[in-house]
Amino acid sequence: GVVENRGFDGTIEYNRRLSDNWRINLRGNITYNNDQWIKGELPDQRYSWMNQFGEKILGQRGYIAEGLFTQSQIDDMARWQQLSGEDKITTPKPFATQFGTVKAGDIRYKDLNNDGQIDAYDKTYISRGDVPAFVYGLGFNITWKNLMVGALFQGVAKAERILAGNSIQPFIGGGGAGNLYSNIDDRWTEENPNQNVFYPRLSYGGETVDNQNNFQPSTWWVRDMSFLRLKTLQVSYNLPKHWSQTMKLNNAAVYIMGYNLVTFSKFKLWDPELNSNDGSQYPNISSLSIGINFTF
Repeated sequence: GVVENRGFDGTIEYNRRLSDNWRINLRGNITYNNDQWIKGELPDQRYSWMNQFGEKILGQRGYIAEGLFTQSQIDDMARWQQLSGEDKITTPKPFATQFGTVKAGDIRYKDLNNDGQIDAYDKTYISRGDVPAFVYGLGFNITWKNLMVGALFQGVAKAERILAGNSIQPFIGGGGAGNLYSNIDDRWTEENPNQNVFYPRLSYGGETVDNQNNFQPSTWWVRDMSFLRLKTLQVSYNLPKHWSQTMKLNNAAVYIMGYNLVTFSKFKLWDPELNSNDGSQYPNISSLSIGINFTF
């Protein structure tokens, strides 16, 4: 196949001594890349929305979620199925046949080819993949007399994942493997028929008919994994010369250093930098250190 990559990369740094007591250093970098298939590894597909041409090299395919079924929609389908003969032919089908047995609160998928059946021909590219289009950083050091404060921010943008796996699909398997996340209450129930919840209707068992529909790869589970992280923060103080000379030292400094202190992201369930669709990876470590440096 043929893949085209276009983008840019840049770094900027600014240093200035503002006075005898003040010094400042600013630095930043950014990398952007836009990749797309020019000629894919797959031949032309039956429908244009299935083709690789123009898509990201790590693009992922799935279904387009149009919302959750309401009870009235389920009732409409039940009435349509009871029709027969000419009545069934002339009466429009309420919605396409989904996966397994659907109930109120299940995800409704878009029938792209309008054949009345949700299948592989209704899959299209729904996610660009987890490799970000933008990678950037911003840092500074500010010095006042013997005191220095420095920080480094790291970020990525335009990175996506399709959530899936044991911990995303509660109660999967006979043993109920996987964790439950703190947002488990954010789900559709008969008492809370909200269309904007995180989880659709939940049912026990990944192999049951009730669970065939809701955990298909779809736009319902696509999440933006962009983030901005305070990677390092350091505060240090060089002790006055007469203090260090009294201790027979050339220089002495005390410092506090933090690592992975704060992360800003729309995604909250786990660290968006983890290479995981369900969070089942060892998390990044946050640390805070206090130390003393001596130079003899």
